[in-house]
Amino acid sequence: ARPQNPAPFRKFFGVTPEFDAEQSVLAFDERWLDHALPGADPQLHALMAQRAAELEGATLADLVGLLRRTLKPLVTSADCSLEMVARKMGIHERTLGRRLAAEGTSFRKVREDVRLAAACQLLEYTAMPAFQVAETLGYSDATAFSRAFRRWSGMAPLKWRESKVRA
Repeated sequence: ARPQNPAPFRKFFGVTPEFDAEQSVLAFDERWLDHALPGADPQLHALMAQRAAELEGATLADLVGLLRRTLKPLVTSADCSLEMVARKMGIHERTLGRRLAAEGTSFRKVREDVRLAAACQLLEYTAMPAFQVAETLGYSDATAFSRAFRRWSGMAPLKWRESKVRA
């Protein structure tokens, strides 16, 4: 949501950020990636890289968690299909479907959970109207979004937003 005083953001970033946007993005020139960090510790970096690799291997065993992490940045894209997500995960779509079924869920269910979590974030932290949230998340119309949201949360999107504002 747009703060009352965006001046600190303007001062820090050197531009006026766009608030209440569909995505939070920070873009910078690629050359900045080549700069060494002051005080960087090469030994600590090696240890952390090793630990990250270990954790990455462990998360591959958690298929639903991996699917959620893969879906999170994609739920606002036009193509958030099983085929596209399976390709991104490096697994055949039928294999993904079978493995999810073995864990008692489905691609559609996990995608819906991720969409609704994104809807909650957009409703709570932005001033986007519900119809725009629905559009952003790829619902065919605001009514379909409202029905899905009510099924999940037990209340209409605007009532849910109001309850969060008062809390």
